[in-house]
Amino acid sequence: MVAIGGMTTLVMASSIMREMPYQIPKLIVSSAASMPGVNRLFGPTGITLMHSLIDIRGLNSLLKAQLSRAAAAICGMVEAEIPPPYPEKGKPRIAMTTYGYIDNCARYIRELLGKKYEFIGFHATGMPEVAMEKLIEEGFFSGVIDLVPSSITNEKFSGSRISWSRRLEVAGEKGLPQVVAPAGVDTISRTGLTAEELAPELKVRKHYLGLPTFAFYHKSG
Repeated sequence: MVAIGGMTTLVMASSIMREMPYQIPKLIVSSAASMPGVNRLFGPTGITLMHSLIDIRGLNSLLKAQLSRAAAAICGMVEAEIPPPYPEKGKPRIAMTTYGYIDNCARYIRELLGKKYEFIGFHATGMPEVAMEKLIEEGFFSGVIDLVPSSITNEKFSGSRISWSRRLEVAGEKGLPQVVAPAGVDTISRTGLTAEELAPELKVRKHYLGLPTFAFYHKSG
């Protein structure tokens, strides 16, 4: 599926694409691709977003060139001979959330169990966690090791990571074995803030600037 337009098209098309299966190619070409909060529209089903750069109001030479690239992109996705994502060498697939501060633990698990299972990692930054839950729902996994379920506390305390109302529920509903660890649940992340822009009540807490405009801080209690 492909959609072309501005902000209204982006919102409408993404709401449809979010309900489509992971394996169907999905492309949105939009002049609103860089608007704040657009990441929350993507959903967990593999939507590809391409910036039109040019306002989509009548054709011109630059817009034609950009739309031609978009056509080539979606045709490539559709025509490419991509084999079904069967588990590697018959190994059961295990979904696992990871983050930088838990890498050693994740690596140890892979070394210990990697000969028997194929591990698929999901960077615990919000949307990848939701994608993991949707793929569990679609039957891609035989088990779950959820090391970093921190999107739940981020969503509850207005952090920058997206969560889902059914987070941590899908594996149980499907009867899959699931291990949940508490890594990161005591921290909240915020984007778009420099060290100087952190609120005074946050500066007094333990905090860490991962990037110039990205901060982790400990929640109280």
